[in-house]
Formats: sequence, structure tokens, C-alpha cells
Amino acid sequence: VQLSDFIAALEAALGRKAIQELLPLQPGDVPDTFADSSALARAVNWRPSTPVAEGVGRFIDWYKAFYARQAADEGDPRDHHPAASAPPAV
Repeated sequence: VQLSDFIAALEAALGRKAIQELLPLQPGDVPDTFADSSALARAVNWRPSTPVAEGVGRFIDWYKAFYARQAADEGDPRDHHPAASAPPAV
């Protein structure tokens, strides 16, 4: 997945445009990465099928709902970590 596609999925799910500051590669940045999960797919006989845009959208929905519940239950949602409630499976 291209970073630009991931950012576009976030923008669509959040309903707002990202503020991007495009810079040259920074120390430690990796220009290209390649993942090959075919051995894992063969080993467990499963391959993910959720499109990135759908998975990002579902995560954003969960995140908003989690923090809305926290705000209603306990005050400031920034005091809580989302790992306390598992996100939806994608």
C-alpha cells in the first residue's frame, strides 16, 4: 500500500484533508519496503481480504466510539489508552 493511499483512506474516514509537509528523506527513513506474506498465507491457509480503505474506516469508527465512551464515562479521553478495548477485526 502506498503511503499516499493510506493517507487518502484516513482523509476519507475522518472527513477532512490531511495537512502534509513533504520533506526530503530524513535520516533513518527507508525509501522502499517490500513485504511478502505468501509463506504465512500458505502456513495458516488464510490471506487478508479487507481493503485498506475499509479497514482504516472501521478502525476510525471504533476509535471515535471508544473515546466517546471514555469521555462519557470518565472525563478526559486523552487519559485513556485504546488498547483497553480491542479494535474490530479486519
